[in-house]
Amino acid sequence: MLDFLNGDSCPCGSGERYPQCCKPYLEGERYPDNALALMRSRYVAYGINQADYLIQTTHRQNEAYRKDIKAWRKDLGAHCARLGIKGLEIKGFEPGESVSFVTFIAQFTLDGEPVVLCEKSRFEKVGQRWLY
Repeated sequence: MLDFLNGDSCPCGSGERYPQCCKPYLEGERYPDNALALMRSRYVAYGINQADYLIQTTHRQNEAYRKDIKAWRKDLGAHCARLGIKGLEIKGFEPGESVSFVTFIAQFTLDGEPVVLCEKSRFEKVGQRWLY
């Protein structure tokens, strides 16, 4: 599945090639300009174990946010290492100026077992950056 790192289609489901899609976000070259792009890039971040990106794009009021960043990074890294991303389907996008919602179905494996996650996620714009 990691063939996309060499320029194949991005696993976020956008239809774009990875270097033009999520890679600039994950490498800190630019920030996602809307919640949908952030959602897609976070999905890919889980697949390539980009714990720092996940931490940086999590809102402080999100229940997943942890003050102990070092421990959080370690735990996220261990979790990501157990994941295999298999596909992301966007079911809905409700854009907004400061709050947006993305409904999606994420497919992955966890310790080799298939898992499907259906969720409607809330994103908030803080300053110029979208956060989960």
